[in-house]
Amino acid sequence: MFETVEHIFVVMEKLHGDMLEMILSSEKGRLPERNTRFLVSQVLEALRYLHLKHIAHCDLKPENVLLASTDPFPQVKLCDFGFARIIGEKSFRRSVGVVEDVSQQITNASMYPRQPWSTISLEAVSLISNLLQVSVRRSRYLTHEGDGDRWRRYAQERALVFPQ
Repeated sequence: MFETVEHIFVVMEKLHGDMLEMILSSEKGRLPERNTRFLVSQVLEALRYLHLKHIAHCDLKPENVLLASTDPFPQVKLCDFGFARIIGEKSFRRSVGVVEDVSQQITNASMYPRQPWSTISLEAVSLISNLLQVSVRRSRYLTHEGDGDRWRRYAQERALVFPQ
């Protein structure tokens, strides 16, 4: 980025691919599992790097995953860090990873219809099932230790079992 008296310029890399969302919403609508594994592993590696730098993206969705080329196995780029938070800061501890209204949808997502799930490997189904868990215990590690009382009240208000 640089600026002159009259203008601000933002210089960015030109990508020759598309948003992952555009591929998923196309007529074909699905990627082969091999390609999906490749893309997911890159997204996970990007998230691992961000977490090592104490950054949580907080808005990961297909629209925010860019593909650098039209190749079958393109490089992945994450974008839109508008909701990103520094892990451990107060603003991060006040944010919720999954909006409460969505938790019921996630809980119901564990039902897999025969098509297309019969063509997907057991490893992929297991990964998806584990990613779609609604669990106070699994999300609690991102908060500060002093938030324990708040988590107990939250669990009690929603008739959840609070992990010991």
